[in-house]
Parts: sequence; structure tokens; C-alpha cells
Amino acid sequence: MTGILKTRISKFPRLAAVLSGGLLLGLVSTADAALIKSYDFTTGLSDTLGNGVDLTGIGTVSGGRYSFTNNQGLRLTSALPSTTDYAIEMKLRVDDSVAGFNKLVDFQDLLSDVGLYVLGGTLDFFTAGPSAGVITVATEFTVGLERAGGTITGFLNGVSVFSSLDGGQAVSGSN
Repeated sequence: MTGILKTRISKFPRLAAVLSGGLLLGLVSTADAALIKSYDFTTGLSDTLGNGVDLTGIGTVSGGRYSFTNNQGLRLTSALPSTTDYAIEMKLRVDDSVAGFNKLVDFQDLLSDVGLYVLGGTLDFFTAGPSAGVITVATEFTVGLERAGGTITGFLNGVSVFSSLDGGQAVSGSN
């Protein structure tokens, strides 16, 4: 899987994916999450809010995009206030194929298959959520994942496409 990433993060465990655009991280306690990390990849892997470099990864930063291929991605290295309630938003583009499974967010240091995926051209949280939405090759899209009170909600282009209890699966084992 190849693609480009632009992202923002609110409590964020681990990102391992193919993306394009930006990454936002924010805390969730009400409908209005506080933005605590933002990455637009215009100045490398530095947080655009001035909080330093918290991302490490194998890939290329160029033109406001983070590009990578199979078995590459980003890892958030700094501690976040909480890994139980958070919101993550990513602007992506998958350049090779949306068939099969492409992991976007991993919560268990790659020790398990649990996570947020592009699965067969849809958005899926394996094993807690149903596949939903339509994702096509070479088209930018925005993915959001929110966890509040044990319920995860997946968003595709700003529209909620699934919501379910996650049984603790969307909580990072470490930060």
C-alpha cells in the first residue's frame, strides 16, 4: 500500500498507515475537543503548534505530505494526557489499492490485528466496528476516529459511518 499522510492528533496511540494531508490530535470530553497536536508536514515531523518533534517514521516528508509504502508509517513518541478518550483526524490518499486491508491506526505496537483500516474500499475498525463508507484509489479523503466512554465512532469525510462499543480495543497499551 502506498500513499501520503497529513494528520492532526488528539490523544494518539500509534499511526501505521498510508495517508495524505495532515494529522490532528485532540482530547475528547465534550463535543469540542482541545487540539493538542497538529502535523501538516510543511516543516518535517514537527508539531505545528510548537510542541517539538513527536513523530518518528520511515518515509518521505515533502510538499506538506508524508509519503510511505508497505510496512512503513509514523509513531507518536511523546506521552499524551490520556489514551482512553481522544479524537484523531487524518487526510489521506491511497495511491495503489484499496482492496484487501490497509492499517491506518494501530493501538497495540503491531502485536495484534486490532485497529482502524481501509478494508476492501471501506473504513473498518477491526474487530469492533462494521465496515462502512466508500474509499477509492487516488482520491483524497478524511478519516476521523473518536473514542469517548468506551464507544468508538468512525468518520469518513466528516460523516459518521459507524459507532460501537470497543471493549477496550481502541486504547493503547502504551503511549
